[in-house]
Amino acid sequence: PDYTVAVQYGKDAGIPEGSMLKASEIPKDSEEYQKYLSQAVEAMNASENMENIKLARFFDVQLLRENEKIEPKSPMEVTIPSIILSKLCTAFNTFTICSFIHFAYFI
Repeated sequence: PDYTVAVQYGKDAGIPEGSMLKASEIPKDSEEYQKYLSQAVEAMNASENMENIKLARFFDVQLLRENEKIEPKSPMEVTIPSIILSKLCTAFNTFTICSFIHFAYFI
């Protein structure tokens, strides 16, 4: 993949030692992708300008311990630096605005 995922959290997050980070990109042809795309368009108030959205990527990021999801007890920082995304933002033109939206769902 052309991305990496990193998380940072404090002891108050309650993440047990030995937990694993699992991250995957949500496929463009999935219902989940379309749901997130609609929500992103709504969050950016861009519904009239949908054709102006050149790129959208969504990721499922989870912490697991013995194959069970772990929900942090306090906020944590998730970083997804993408070299390709950075290059695309500058390649479109100097008037391109790159926006990033975070969706958090806790079960």
